Amino acid sequence: MIDVEEWAEMRRLHRAEGLGIKTIARRLGISRNTVRDALRSDEPPRYERAPTGSVVDAVEPQIRELLGEFPMMPAYRRLPDTHAGAGHRCRSAPRVQRSEFL
Repeated sequence: MIDVEEWAEMRRLHRAEGLGIKTIARRLGISRNTVRDALRSDEPPRYERAPTGSVVDAVEPQIRELLGEFPMMPAYRRLPDTHAGAGHRCRSAPRVQRSEFL
């Protein structure tokens, strides 16, 4: 993916200096299709990361239930086998912000 500076440079080379797509691609070392896409777009490229879940998502209901039942339970206390299948080798439960539950 190109950044904003490269996008602006491609547009400048094409519009101000009158260079062709093939020449711009060679000069910048990128694909001609990338240059074409940049010249067609009205806005600079933006990177948007897809939202991902947390490791805690799988056990969050159990954590909330335990903290509702035992509000003074330390956040580092091990939850018995509730996170074993989450795909990580953790010896203790994920840390939780205590203020969120009180």
